[in-house]
Parts: sequence; C-alpha cells; structure tokens
Amino acid sequence: MKISGKQSEEMAISFLKNLGYQIVDRNWKYKRIGEIDIIAKKENVFNFIEVKSLREGNKFLPEYHLTYTKFNKIKRLAEFYVNQNGIKNWCISLLTIILFPEKKINFYENVQI
Repeated sequence: MKISGKQSEEMAISFLKNLGYQIVDRNWKYKRIGEIDIIAKKENVFNFIEVKSLREGNKFLPEYHLTYTKFNKIKRLAEFYVNQNGIKNWCISLLTIILFPEKKINFYENVQI
C-alpha cells in the first residue's frame, strides 16, 4: 500500500491524540531552514515530532531515515520555536508508520542521535 506524507501525518495525528497529546502545530516552517512535521504537547512537555513511514519497495525501516543531519535540522528548528515562545520543557520525538505486512506505529519519545 502506498501512502503520501500527508496521509502518514494524518495517521500520526490520530495516534497521538489517542495517547492524550494536544496538537499545537503541523508542518511548522522557519525561514528556509526546514519544517517540523508535528508539534504536540502533553503534560507541559512540547514534542517536536518527525514522522517517517515505510513505503512499498523500501528495504530499510523508517527509523533508519532519521539521519544525523535531519535530526540536527529538527533540533535547530525546535530551538527557534522554543526561544520564540518561551518554552522550557521540550524534546524531539520520532513516530514511524509501517503498513505492510500489517499496520504498525512506533513512537519514540525524546530521541537522541
């Protein structure tokens, strides 16, 4: 099954809401640096979430697609966001979606690379 990035993010949003997260923003961009897929909040902690999905024909798990370079870009974007908004408690998280052979969603809070 082939899904778009937008469909992956919709599935991620639904998953996060079921875990009690409040969605603060989606596809937040800062200048030309890049974009954060989802900003969510739970218990006073802001999560800057990268969504990765496994597409048909891809031989690597989506977890492997969060590279050091991408992580640092997300970190830089998150730092701009928290500085602009006076946020103290935050982390970077990864949400992965695999649709075949069966649907599986993994959520890794507070990832470090």
